[in-house]
Formats: sequence, C-alpha cells, structure tokens
Amino acid sequence: MVKKTLGILSVSAVAIALVFMFNQDEAVEAQSVEEIEKELEKIQEEKNSVNNDLNSIEQDLNEAQSKKSSAEADLQSIKNEISQTESEIRLKELEIKETETKINRLEAQIEELEGEIEDLENQITELEEEIEGAEQRIADREDLLKDRIRSLQRSGGSVKYLEVIMGAEDFGDLVNRTKAVNKIMSQDQKILENHLADKMQLDEDREALEDSKKAVVSKKENVESNKSSVEDKRDQLVAQKQDLDSLVANLDQQREEQRAVLVSLEEQVHELEKLELSAEQEQRQLQKREQSLEQAKQVASGDGFVVPAKGTYGYDGSHFGQRWHPIHQEYRSHNGIDIASARGTPIYAAATGVVYTTHTGCARYSNNCSGGGFGNSIFITHNVDGQEIDTVYAHLSEVYVNEQQVVQAGEMIGRMGSTGDSTGDHLHFEVHPGGREWGNLRPANPLNYIPTP
Repeated sequence: MVKKTLGILSVSAVAIALVFMFNQDEAVEAQSVEEIEKELEKIQEEKNSVNNDLNSIEQDLNEAQSKKSSAEADLQSIKNEISQTESEIRLKELEIKETETKINRLEAQIEELEGEIEDLENQITELEEEIEGAEQRIADREDLLKDRIRSLQRSGGSVKYLEVIMGAEDFGDLVNRTKAVNKIMSQDQKILENHLADKMQLDEDREALEDSKKAVVSKKENVESNKSSVEDKRDQLVAQKQDLDSLVANLDQQREEQRAVLVSLEEQVHELEKLELSAEQEQRQLQKREQSLEQAKQVASGDGFVVPAKGTYGYDGSHFGQRWHPIHQEYRSHNGIDIASARGTPIYAAATGVVYTTHTGCARYSNNCSGGGFGNSIFITHNVDGQEIDTVYAHLSEVYVNEQQVVQAGEMIGRMGSTGDSTGDHLHFEVHPGGREWGNLRPANPLNYIPTP
C-alpha cells in the first residue's frame, strides 16, 4: 500500500510539474532548461528520500508488529500460568482449611478425653476411698463376729439362750426375755447380712476400680495418640502454609511479569499506531506539501522573514538544540525555539507561503488529538529567494487558516496557547530549510532567519 501510494504521488508530481511548465509561460521564460532539470532532479531526490523513509517505516512497522505478536504470546502464556497458580492456591487453601479442621477436631477430642480422664481419676479416688472404708468395716466386723463366735462357744450357743428363756419368773418376764433373745439373734443376723453385702460390694468396687484404671490408661493412650496426630497435622499445616506462601510469591512475580509485558505491549501498540499514523501522515503531508509547493513558487517572496510572535525569547529551556525536556524528563533535541507570552497572543506567518497542514481540536495541556505533542499547529511551505523553507507553529489555542491557503508575511494565522505537550502558554516555532521531511529532519535555528526580537 505504501509503495502504491508513493507511485501515485510520483506520477502526480510529474503531472503537476508538466502542467506548471506549460501553463506558466512567464516562469518558463525566466528559467533555463538547465534550471528546470535541476528542479526536477531536486524533486526526484526528495521523492527518493521519502521512498527510503517509507521503506524504513514499513520495516519498523513489521518489526513493531512482530514485537507486538511476541508480547501478546508472552502475555497469554503468563495469563495461563497465573490461572494455574491461582488454581493451585485455591486447592492449597482448601488443604490448609481441611488440615486446620482436623487439628481442631483432634484438639476437641483431646480436651474431651482429658475431661473424661479427670472424671475417671476422681471416680478412682472415690472408689479407693470407698474400698478402704469397706475393707476397714469388714475387718472390724470380722473381729466382732469372731468375738461373738468365741463367746457363743464358751457359753454354749443356743442352749444358753434357752436357759435365759426358761429362767423366766413369770409370763411377763418370759415375754421380755424372749424379745431380748430375738433381738440379739436378729442383730447377729443383720451383722452377718451386712458383712456379706459389704464383701460383695467390695468385690464390685474393686472390679470397677480396675475397669476405671484400664479406661484411664486407654484414654491416656488415645490422648497421646491424638496429640501426636495434632503435631503431625501442625507440621503438615506449616508445610502447606509454606507452599501457599511460595505460590503467592510466585503469583506476585507472575503478575509483575504480566504488568511488565502489558507495559511492553502497550508500548508496542503505541509505537505501531505511531508508525502507522506517521506513515499515513507522511503520505498526506507529502501530497499536500507538493501541492502547496507549486503555489508557494507562484507567490515566491524575496522579503525574507518577520517575527512570528511577540513575547519572551530565550527563556530557560526554550533555546534551539539539546535541552532537558520538562515533560519527558530527559535530554532531547529541541528543533525550534519557544516564545512565551499570554494566552491568545497573535501568531503571524513568518514569511509569505502556503499552508499545507493544520491540526485543530486539541484541548489545553492535552496531546490526545491529531496534532499529538504539537497540539493545535500549522505547517507552512515558503519559497524565499528561490529556497524552499518550511515553518512550524505549535501549541496554539486557535487556528485561523486552512490547508492550501496562501498567507502573507505578518498575516495573523492563529493565537498562542498551551495545547499538546506543553507546560505553559508559548509558541513553539521551527524552521526547516529544504522542507520538513518526516524521518529526515534538518531543522535550523530560527534566530538565524527571523529579525532580532
């Protein structure tokens, strides 16, 4: 497409030159054949230079497109890695949650077991006290029963009770003696029953005591087992959290790489857009400039240059050449001079010529427009004393001229402002002997052309 456009422009230029040769009789008379040939050679040189520029732009476009494709592939790869890492993080978080749940469950079991052990140990203490008391009662009762048996053996046992009854003096005495004997025998029977019951209870208590002790031992073993499991789970939890930290760090690194690739991709896209725009602008400006150049020759002037604006010249950072850029914060070539004054200060054409490009619609302090860093701007081509010269007027607040319009030296063409890459109201003014060719700029110090301000 670029080469096709260039071919069309070449044919157009030759056609314009031929029309100009045949229709401008007075100009032909004033020029020799040799001068015309030189003019044609000069135009052809400019064509060749532009052709080289366009070829270079095309190469840059291909390179930028390749870098963009590579950055997009890297970005997709990083997105896949981030997605995988995020999935692993979610799984690891679930594992950690599950481990923490198991630890909490084991700790609850340990607490419950320790409570049961404490209850059992209290029961064991009570049983031991009861057994000790029962053993003492049984021992005391056995001593009593032994004494009773020995006493009965010495006294003849039941025969003695009969003698007591038979020895009654009267019936009332008999009744009383019988009651006494029955009471004694009943007490002896009760002692024997209590003695047997205590022995049976003692055996049960001893059996319960052994069961409780076994239960305590078993529960303590369970507690130790659970504590060991808790320690294992805690070690596992620590390892899982370390894995999670590693995954999060990896995710942070991947996101940082993603941000870097996104920045690179944005730069590649921006560069690609700039190159595409520059190629289109170069083709349009070339066509417009050639048309304007023919008009400029017709209004050629030998009056020289005038001051393009009133204001302060030569303030800090406004000079021609290398300087520290106030916005980009780096040393860059300043292809013109800056003239500072109030917003709305009139801007004048520095010489008679033809406007070949204008940019409008740019907001104050904004480069988001067709003019880019120049903001609202005007490009004029001149033929001064037979020399082709282009001038540039940038950062304007208002533009009063149109493309292909003839302007006279000193004619107001706009007003001062601060559009594009600008930090305050001023005129950025450039002078390009031989024309302003994109990619092959040869600016000159404007102070060598305009009168001393």
